[in-house]
Amino acid sequence: MVDMIKSTSYIDYDEIDSLISGIDYISKVNNSSTSFSSFQADYSTKGGLRVSTFSMNNEIKVAISSGRINKVKAYFNILFLPDIRELIGQAKNKIDALKVNKQINKWGQIEPPPV
Repeated sequence: MVDMIKSTSYIDYDEIDSLISGIDYISKVNNSSTSFSSFQADYSTKGGLRVSTFSMNNEIKVAISSGRINKVKAYFNILFLPDIRELIGQAKNKIDALKVNKQINKWGQIEPPPV
């Protein structure tokens, strides 16, 4: 059995749009963006979530890390970055729908719909 190391990073609602824009930006960085033989582009949130693209063995990879102490990282092929971006966008849309239906209180907690 493999022990899984877990970490949590919180993303403030007001950071979601800039996180999506940051992902869009770093997804465009490639070998032609620099004269160096390798590169890394990062976007970080206040809560310790970091999304990075980097070159490795003539390929572009993605790393997502969480936490500030005992940081946990997951690595992906660059082809999965649009899927990750889409999931974040879907989460924002869900939050927006809950806000419209007034199911989120002033502390950001989900409340049951009125009866």
